[in-house]
Amino acid sequence: MTGRIRFQGAGEFSRLLNQRAEGVLSDTATMRRAYRVLWAKSAFVFAWTAASYLVLLLVATAPAAVIPASLSLGLAAAAIGFCVMHDANHGGYARSRTVNRFAAHSLDLIGGSSYVWAAKHLAHHTYTNVADHDPDIDALPFARFEPTQRRRLWHRYQHLYMWILYAFVTLRWQAVTDFTFLARGSIGRTTFRRPRGWNLVGLVGGKTFFVVWAIAIPLMLHSPLHVLLVFLGVSAVASLALTVTFQLSHCLEEAITLPAGPSAGGEWHVHQVEATSDFAQGNTVIRWYVGGLNHQIEHHLFPRVPHTLHPQLAGIVRTTALECGIAYNTHPSMWTALRSHARWLKQMGAAATEPAA
Repeated sequence: MTGRIRFQGAGEFSRLLNQRAEGVLSDTATMRRAYRVLWAKSAFVFAWTAASYLVLLLVATAPAAVIPASLSLGLAAAAIGFCVMHDANHGGYARSRTVNRFAAHSLDLIGGSSYVWAAKHLAHHTYTNVADHDPDIDALPFARFEPTQRRRLWHRYQHLYMWILYAFVTLRWQAVTDFTFLARGSIGRTTFRRPRGWNLVGLVGGKTFFVVWAIAIPLMLHSPLHVLLVFLGVSAVASLALTVTFQLSHCLEEAITLPAGPSAGGEWHVHQVEATSDFAQGNTVIRWYVGGLNHQIEHHLFPRVPHTLHPQLAGIVRTTALECGIAYNTHPSMWTALRSHARWLKQMGAAATEPAA
C-alpha cells in the first residue's frame, strides 16, 4: 500500500479566489435568495416524486402509462439526490446544522444511507481523482478508471458495457455496498464509526421505509412481476442519471488523475480545478435538474455553498484560474462531455502496459 498523499496549503490561487468570491458569499441578500430558490426547488422535486409514485401505484396499468410514469419517478428520485441530499450533506442546504442533517436523510427515504454516503463522499472531496484514495474512481474489477489501476482483459470493452452497469449502481448501493462498508467500518482508506443512536435509527428506519413504499405497498395492488419490472426500471433511470452526471465531471480526458504517494500532491485548490470538469454551463434545464453539479469545479472549491450560487461563482473561478495559469476544464454541452468520457473509458481499457508496481 502506498503512503497517504499530502497536499500543500493555500497558495496564490486560493487566496485570490477566496478574496473575489467573498463579494458574493458575504452578501446577505444574495445568500438569502440562494437558499429560498433551493428550498422552492426541493418542494417541487418532492411533489414531482410523490405525484409520479401515486400515478404508478393507483392509475397506470397499461405499458403506455407505466413506462413514462416509471421514467418520471426515476428522474424525480435522482433529483432528490441532486437538489436536496447533496447540498444538505455538505452543510449547504441551510445555515442551520439541524436542518441540514434532517434534509440529508432524504437519501435514506430513497433507499441509500446518508450516513455511509457522507463518509464516502468526504474521501472523494479530499482526494479527488487520487489513485487508491478516492473511492469514486475505484470500480475494480469491473472498470478501470485511472492509469495505475490493474488492467483486465475485459476492460477492453468497458466503453461498451459500462453504460449497462451504470444502470445498476443505485441498486448495488441499496442492497450491497452500504452494508459492506458498515461491516468493514471503512470505505477504501477512510475509516468511520459505525452508526449509533439516532444515526442508527435513521439508517434502519430509512431502509425500512424504502422497502415499504417501493415494494411492500405496490405488492398489495399489483402482481409481483409488475412490481419487479417497475422497480428495476425506476432504479435504472435514477442510477443512470446519478452515475453519468458524476462521471462527466471526473472520469474524462481533461480531468487529471494522480498516483498515490506522499509527494504527489500540489496545492489542494489547484488540484480540485485540474481533477474536475464542468459541462453545459449555459444549459439552464440541465443546471436546474442536476442541482448545479454540472458546475462541479465550483462545488469542489466551495462545497458548503448552496448550488444555486454556482453560476455566479463560475465566472470568478474561471477568470482566477486562467490568470494563475491553471487549466479550467469545461465542455460546452452534455454531449461533448459524454463523448470525452467514452473516449477515456476506451483509452483506459485499451492500454497495452500494466501499471508500475
